[in-house]
Amino acid sequence: MLSWWYIKGRFLAFWSKYNYILSSALSTGVAISALVQFVALGFLPEDTPTGPEWWGTANEVACNVRGTAKCALFPMPDKGYFGPEPGNFH
Repeated sequence: MLSWWYIKGRFLAFWSKYNYILSSALSTGVAISALVQFVALGFLPEDTPTGPEWWGTANEVACNVRGTAKCALFPMPDKGYFGPEPGNFH
């Protein structure tokens, strides 16, 4: 957009006429891209993965999906919260 700044400084009438059209074109491009992504990723068969299978990706065996017994959760301390005691935030 450095070139658009240059055009505004040199050719203000041209910039005033076409700045709104450029803004509209960019916004329309974002909207069309969002629709294409929604259609492409939203209507896949059930067994088709929609993303990479990384170690942190939630899938059917992850804790936050089914709450299985494979999850290793920390037990709640007797004080009722995690972290330092009140007033000890050094």
